[in-house]
Amino acid sequence: MIALTSASLWHNDALAGEDLEERISALYQKVYEDPSNVGLNLELVRTQILIRDYKGASGTLERLLIIAPDNIAAQLLMAQVKIALKNFSEAKVILVNVIDDRTVDAINKRRAETLLQTIDQLTDGLSWQASIETNLGISQNPENKPSKTAYSLYLPTTPIDVSGASQEFRSITASGTLEQRFNSYDATSLRLDLSHQRRDYNSYNKSDYEVYSAAAAVIRGDKAPLGGTVRLMRVRVRERDFMDQIGLESRKNITAPFGIQLAGTAYLGRQTHRAHVNFSGNEKKTGMIGKLSLSGTMMLGQKAIRASLGYDRKQAVDSRYAFHQTKLSFDTNLPLFGMNLLGQASIARKRYDASSMTFSTKRRRDNIANIAVEMVLPVAQSIKKFAPNMRLSMRGDVNRTFSNIDRYNTTKSEVMLKASYAWQGR
Repeated sequence: MIALTSASLWHNDALAGEDLEERISALYQKVYEDPSNVGLNLELVRTQILIRDYKGASGTLERLLIIAPDNIAAQLLMAQVKIALKNFSEAKVILVNVIDDRTVDAINKRRAETLLQTIDQLTDGLSWQASIETNLGISQNPENKPSKTAYSLYLPTTPIDVSGASQEFRSITASGTLEQRFNSYDATSLRLDLSHQRRDYNSYNKSDYEVYSAAAAVIRGDKAPLGGTVRLMRVRVRERDFMDQIGLESRKNITAPFGIQLAGTAYLGRQTHRAHVNFSGNEKKTGMIGKLSLSGTMMLGQKAIRASLGYDRKQAVDSRYAFHQTKLSFDTNLPLFGMNLLGQASIARKRYDASSMTFSTKRRRDNIANIAVEMVLPVAQSIKKFAPNMRLSMRGDVNRTFSNIDRYNTTKSEVMLKASYAWQGR
């Protein structure tokens, strides 16, 4: 429907009867000989649109807008091409700028408004997404306990040696999103996210847990959106409430030079830790938590490189559980032999507030390193012929803590097979 709508806006019956391929070749030659000729470039773009070569038309327009950045016809054609390529947010920005430009004549404003209505018809209204994911794996040291169990952070009644043990587990995650978009230049939308995750260990059920989470967000803008979100979370361990969290988050996206997308996030919330039969003193961790982060994404062809720097501050009833943390993380995706390889790495510096820690008079400082690699399995490509929303992957994680107090050093590692399926609709 998009292609027919796009082609019909500038269709010319005389052109329809010609050999468009030959005409394209002739126009390429003319543009090559006279690249600054605006009229020839516009004629080439319209012909490319007629044969639905939208990527070629986009390239021609990018060059043309360098030569004539204020050309309204070129801007409208670029918006049309963006719509055909389903890049609605960028098309909307172009059209709103044309409509708001006082120098633009009434005819071109009406054309921009028509295209804007087309975007609204295609994108606004209620949409939904849902997904389900199942995992089978094995975890070493599932509670991430210190190497010496006599000094376990969780202080069980009887220390249990699981620091070197391996436990098989299975987990399932279900999530859904409802989004309502409105017909407005500021592209306001309301979004509700819900999810539930459950993990069960075959024998060591002290680590079994469930996580319920919900988020309600108001988002304004498409190209550089500003969002405000209320987040709720409840964690249960062995069928008992373990921790609740409620907080407010604000996020602003920023378009930077060289195709870099930046995002700044601020979060303020409260964690309420419940008394739990397996975790003595858990309620002493209750307190406020604040987070600040700046992240950036750069696209290099099919590769995406992301980096983020964040700062966390946690207060608690007992200062032994209050901390400052600074974290630097990177992740990327790499096409590899027809597969997709996802890599993540992070390093964090964590300083606890209490000047005297359990079993030590030193202030505790931890350096935490994490490495994760996930490969989308090639079998998923053949499955997609029958179930295009299916995905299979293999993932491995290693988390290592290096503390200035040796007894708090920990290592946790996991390997899992993941299968997920997604649905979406309007």
